[in-house]
Amino acid sequence: TAGKTCGTVELNVIDSAGTSLARTVTVKPRPVESLIAERNDKHHTLTWDFPVENMAYIEKFEIQENPDGRGFTTLDFVLPSAPNPQQYYDGNTRPQPISYRVIVHAGQVNSNYVEVVSD
Repeated sequence: TAGKTCGTVELNVIDSAGTSLARTVTVKPRPVESLIAERNDKHHTLTWDFPVENMAYIEKFEIQENPDGRGFTTLDFVLPSAPNPQQYYDGNTRPQPISYRVIVHAGQVNSNYVEVVSD
């Protein structure tokens, strides 16, 4: 399939002998790149790179946190239509480093997550 589509695609391949093979392939959105988490006093800011030309094909960025080492939970979402869709400010007051991860959502499929710990 051509274009920037995410989701499930049915592929039918026929070899030169006429034997056909059908496969279902899931096309995931690309994950964010260059994820950075900076701690400024007691707050944290996440920034990442994601191709601007691909913003129209995604639904949202999911921000997850793991402040206590017990597992990740969803903190918030950033929409591609946000004023700065490649940044998230965590206004929670926490002086310690926090583990974060970002997942790209595109319809029914998600990217692999990218994880970072604030400095």
